[in-house]
Amino acid sequence: MFRILITLVCIGSFSMNAQALTVSGDDTDCVSPRAHCWTTNVNGSVSDQDAFSPLLDGLTLFYKDDTGGAEGGSNPGSYTTVYDVEADPTAATISYDSGDTCGPVCYLLVKDGSADPTRYLFDVILMGWNGTDDLDLEEFWTGIGPLGAGAISHVSLYSGVSAVPVPAAVWLFGTALIGFIGMSRRTKV
Repeated sequence: MFRILITLVCIGSFSMNAQALTVSGDDTDCVSPRAHCWTTNVNGSVSDQDAFSPLLDGLTLFYKDDTGGAEGGSNPGSYTTVYDVEADPTAATISYDSGDTCGPVCYLLVKDGSADPTRYLFDVILMGWNGTDDLDLEEFWTGIGPLGAGAISHVSLYSGVSAVPVPAAVWLFGTALIGFIGMSRRTKV
């Protein structure tokens, strides 16, 4: 019985497929006010947090990556961003590497700086992101808007910190609990 239970736990942990969340800049998500997406045309020396105040008030810059390769934020090693092309990227993938994850509140900011809109902000937790699956960014500044085409200059994640991804913590706790039950039965026999 114990072996069957351990086998089921192992199969379940390996069969959980990661699902990427696709975030699109094609403007249809943000044209009308939505609960998960906002845009702004504020540009110049205004910070991202000031451009989206009060949405980002009280949150910290968790991760930032610009197309020039510089990372920043409080957890620069937690994620990696790969842009579709280095010159004028309109798409990118943000992948979780290790360490802290963005959550339980997490906003994704995608910035150009000269196109219209200049910045997109997405509540990725509300959109169903768990902090460890890939974020696929598609169709940002591909010729739409009055200022024409643009390119991603940087991406940022703003958040509070969740030290361990919740699904991983649940599996770890469950596996340990099953192990303790198995050990206690073995010592009683």
